[in-house]
Amino acid sequence: MTCGVTGSRKFLDNVAHSVKGVGAIVYPDPSEINSKVCYSVFNFAGYKNQEQGLATYFNSKKIHVYDSVFIDNALGVSLQIGGEYNEAEILFEDSFVFGESSDIAQDVVGGVGFCQDKNAIMMFGHNRGSKAVIEGRSYNLPFYKTIHPGGWGAQAYIDNVVFKNFGYSTSCGKTQVIFKNSQSASDFVPIHHLDNSEFIDVDDNAVISVVALPLSYI
Repeated sequence: MTCGVTGSRKFLDNVAHSVKGVGAIVYPDPSEINSKVCYSVFNFAGYKNQEQGLATYFNSKKIHVYDSVFIDNALGVSLQIGGEYNEAEILFEDSFVFGESSDIAQDVVGGVGFCQDKNAIMMFGHNRGSKAVIEGRSYNLPFYKTIHPGGWGAQAYIDNVVFKNFGYSTSCGKTQVIFKNSQSASDFVPIHHLDNSEFIDVDDNAVISVVALPLSYI
């Protein structure tokens, strides 16, 4: 939805739960010309998805995600901007992000939860190319894989977000952190500005993990 538009119900009050992939891939509305300047996602909930709970990687100068809840997603929230911009902005605010939560029903196939390393935020970024909008079929590559060089113009802002229940080890012995860089993207990560945010029941080791990238991505 274009930023500032009120009353639209094109993408509102949606929930993505236990998807064997990305919970929701949200892109600028092709019918709204200003959505390539700024588009927004709000009133969304994503939990126990086996890749990102929410992912973006499309051509727009600004993306704004707010009033949303994310619980126990394997690759967390991934907000990426694509396009040739000298300045770009990613804003994530007024939301809740929870780690592994046994009190959320695991109504997945077979009734068994997924066991893998997890992170709450796949560090936000800007790349000089973007994904194409594909409706009605899946992407050939996992959505977090990018093949474009990093852009240098973006700033990322996380404001009034609560991060809660992040032990470093999950119940099945895998690791869990809040911030982690993508291993399939440019090694340039824009500055992430955190304001008015809270970390509740978060292990010191579970705050951030920065991993070395393959040479092909550097």
